[in-house]
Amino acid sequence: MNPSRLLIVALLLAIPVVAQERECGEIVGTWKWFVGPQLIIKADHTFSNSENSGTWAVTNAAEQKYTLRWDVGGFVDDVTLSKDGLKLTGTNNQKNNVAGERVGKCAGN
Repeated sequence: MNPSRLLIVALLLAIPVVAQERECGEIVGTWKWFVGPQLIIKADHTFSNSENSGTWAVTNAAEQKYTLRWDVGGFVDDVTLSKDGLKLTGTNNQKNNVAGERVGKCAGN
């Protein structure tokens, strides 16, 4: 195989790995939330579980900080995504701790 074809094959094989790493650094995915049913955070900046829903926003991309605003109850969670992308931790507007663990390895899993 000529060198340019070998390079193309190598790059094509690497694309899924790069995409997976990027997704692990995003909040989008399914989370085992500290209370209630699993939380599904979507790319369209909404989230929901079987009991409540809301919207989320990036508050500091470099530090992987997000705000989740719940529709019912008036809760506002300020959370930080861990470096490995597997945990969310923070506090809500009532100064209570909030947390979640990713279900699956990355978003979409």
